[in-house]
Amino acid sequence: MTAPPKQIADFEAALMTNAPAYDIEISTETLQQLTAYYQLIHVWNPRLHLVAPCSPDEFAQRHILESLLLLPHLPQAARIADIGSGAGLPGSPCSAAKWPSTMMSKASWRPAAASTGTLLRL
Repeated sequence: MTAPPKQIADFEAALMTNAPAYDIEISTETLQQLTAYYQLIHVWNPRLHLVAPCSPDEFAQRHILESLLLLPHLPQAARIADIGSGAGLPGSPCSAAKWPSTMMSKASWRPAAASTGTLLRL
């Protein structure tokens, strides 16, 4: 079960509309990856409670764009460990943005770890 088309459109519009306020540029490829991530969260969240329920706009800003704020502050060759990342935040959005680093996400709860592994394979 993926997110309804209107929710996907609202999520994508929120990303593209709000990204300049965060001083973030989102390419078409990154938008596709982030949309796939949003859809996976939509599928897994009712079962695993990875993030609090929220609107597509709030998810775009609070989870995606705020995660991407990390990128300018890290060296490009950094090795990152995202511990306890359940929903893969901030690691998955940063990886989707094709940031040149090594990103490892680790969740201690087995179902969350399985969903994080799925997210990182995007």
